[in-house]
Amino acid sequence: MKKILLLLILFSVSVIAQSIRISGSVYNSETREPIPYVNIRLAESTRGTSSNADGRFVFSTSMNNPTLIFTAVGYKRKEIKLHEASVNNLEVSLIPEPVQLSEIIVNSDEDPAYSIIREAIKRKYENRAGLKSLEYNFFAKDIFLSAGDVVMVSEQFATGYFQLNKYEKIITNSVHITENEKKNALKFDQNILSKIYIDFTDDTLKIVGNTVFLPLAKNAFDWYDYRLREVKISDPGYDYYIEVRPRSKIQPLVRGKIVIEDSTYALKGLELTSSEGLRFPFVNDLNVEFFQNRNRYNKYWLPSYQKVDASMKLNVANLLSTDEIAMKQTILFSDYTINPSIPDSIYHVYSTTQNDSSKNPEIKFVKAKLLDRLEIDSLRLIPLTIAEENAYKSLDSSKTVVTQIKYKGLLGGVVTEAVNREQNESSGNNSSILKYFGKSISYLRFRNNRVNGITIGAHYDQSIIKNKLNFDVGLSYAFGRKALEGYFTSFYKIEKGIFNSVQFSLFDEAKQTQLLNPYPDFINGINVLLGFNDHLNYLHSSGVSLGLISKPLKKLTISTSVIFEKQQSLPGLKYQSLFNTGRIVRINPQINEGMDNRISLNVQLGTDPYKFSPVIMDGLIAQFELSNPILNSVFNYKRLQIQAQVTTSTIYNELFSAPYFLFGLETGITFGNFGPQHLITPTTALNIYSPFLSMKGIETYEYIGDKLIALHVEHNWRTIPFQLMGIDFLTDLNFDVITGINFLKVWNDSPYFTSQIPNPDYWEGYISLGKLFGLGRIDFSYGANKKFVVRVGLSTVL
Repeated sequence: MKKILLLLILFSVSVIAQSIRISGSVYNSETREPIPYVNIRLAESTRGTSSNADGRFVFSTSMNNPTLIFTAVGYKRKEIKLHEASVNNLEVSLIPEPVQLSEIIVNSDEDPAYSIIREAIKRKYENRAGLKSLEYNFFAKDIFLSAGDVVMVSEQFATGYFQLNKYEKIITNSVHITENEKKNALKFDQNILSKIYIDFTDDTLKIVGNTVFLPLAKNAFDWYDYRLREVKISDPGYDYYIEVRPRSKIQPLVRGKIVIEDSTYALKGLELTSSEGLRFPFVNDLNVEFFQNRNRYNKYWLPSYQKVDASMKLNVANLLSTDEIAMKQTILFSDYTINPSIPDSIYHVYSTTQNDSSKNPEIKFVKAKLLDRLEIDSLRLIPLTIAEENAYKSLDSSKTVVTQIKYKGLLGGVVTEAVNREQNESSGNNSSILKYFGKSISYLRFRNNRVNGITIGAHYDQSIIKNKLNFDVGLSYAFGRKALEGYFTSFYKIEKGIFNSVQFSLFDEAKQTQLLNPYPDFINGINVLLGFNDHLNYLHSSGVSLGLISKPLKKLTISTSVIFEKQQSLPGLKYQSLFNTGRIVRINPQINEGMDNRISLNVQLGTDPYKFSPVIMDGLIAQFELSNPILNSVFNYKRLQIQAQVTTSTIYNELFSAPYFLFGLETGITFGNFGPQHLITPTTALNIYSPFLSMKGIETYEYIGDKLIALHVEHNWRTIPFQLMGIDFLTDLNFDVITGINFLKVWNDSPYFTSQIPNPDYWEGYISLGKLFGLGRIDFSYGANKKFVVRVGLSTVL
């Protein structure tokens, strides 16, 4: 901790002590054109700056009579000794290096670039040998643009820490942000990589979740072709200018130019752009450009100047899109320390512009100094452009970044209005009735089925006693059955012990007989209200339960409960719907009535397979029930049901949205003395809606028995088929191509529904399109019953 404070003090003192300020421009001595991104370094130090895109630069130092060294790839090195206290509009001309390509190329069927790249890959390990850690200072300028307009500027002075096999740690010492984002505490930097120090001699680089193989990777020849374009004289040898060409349009790669120096075959500089294989869901025209100059510090080639410019357009199936959004970051590295000892405590230090409010003793917040306009103008190492100057003048607190984004499409106007309304509310300028409406609707309880009719009521949940006790109570009226329904559930958290909480419930309501299924009462209620049939079966349930919940592992939850439940039959009633009100109501089957007192054990590993998630995840849920006369039950049975899904990526694993294989399982068994309400049926489509782990071509209870197994196999090819066929507009819409097949086997040795199953074996295959309108999905299915059906569902996004 003392070391960190000392670094902050020393850095601040060095900044305050600056007395000589130099500004100027660098240009080509032959063409008089400005030279961008020239390295400008103070002699006998690692401090320096670079020229901007217009060739302009500024530099400050406390050293008397400083000597500045100007270097740029393709130009001769130049040193200038200054004798004045300050220099304005210094003009520096650099002489281009002569091209020597004809002297290097030899007669060969292989381009000379390949032998150079082979040697560079071989030598990169030697060139990095012994480099275990780095400490460095840097200045970063981050620009956020919307439709070409600057909507945020952030400038920071910071210290970075790099160690092998650890993530990079950044501590911001001082920062200046445009007025519009000071209160919103927008992240200081807008780097799309979430890192500052980038070593392009690594094998791979993560860009928005994609693993990009770099041009000097061990297996680079699998992904790239190379062409030697220029050889220029450099002090003391040659620089090789090599064009990099990606070999795949699907694989996320880069293209552009790298510069290799001939003495150690080290990477000296680069200009690279992401290929068309770099993709992200609901993002079009994703482009990332890299520019990096590298200088030798001791024996290591390290970045001195770096630019990362990213641009994209958001597009959700043309319903909502944006104009181009861009993030531009320019970084100047200085004051490298090679192989410093970096304490582990540094990884518990975080920069903030707010006061430290953390109560975690393991985390320490270091408050970054907020620089005012005069301070940043005197310290800035990279000149501002005219657009950036204007942004500092015009962007006030009402023009936050999110309000400056240009939304388009069918929902563009709605989103723009919502963003502006939220901005007004946060500024205290307006209050919306929608906020209160949303709060009220959260208390509503709505159900609609063929035994209750429309059921409307309210529920309320609250946590008390320091959030240890939670209760949820609901009461509603069933207009079809003309009866009140209700429940009361409470949880009490236990801080120590093998159990995490105790649950107590009272209930009196109609419920589904299917033990596990993906359709909540609310979803089924909307389905019926819109005029679709109710395919579920019901019984009247009243009683009490007491349970214990344990979470022995992060992804494992075990709950056990004792249930005392009275079960009664319910007759089917007339549908209460907005449309198709005269449709025939399917009979709700009679059950074996009486007390079904039982012990229930539920195990969940990972995610509940029946719970929709936009991110595909593995999970298993198993429920075992034991009903016995010892518990004063009229039944004596055992019932087990298991649902599970497992995913694995298949091809193009480097993609953020890589194709994946999804395997699902449904199985169950009931044996003993039980009623028809205890039989098992597979999960099927809810009319036109069909989630994964469901049969698409049959109805609920069309197949029913006391033993069942269903297998679901699906492969999501993502956009790969469209990319291979060159159908760019479908690729840009981010539609997924999905294929799958389902198998079902049912046995029924019970005396119930003996004539209902047409054939105990069933199969179906389907092809689907996913991510329609963002989250939509459509399935085209054909099965053993020779029926072609079309279903819709929700699609995973990631």
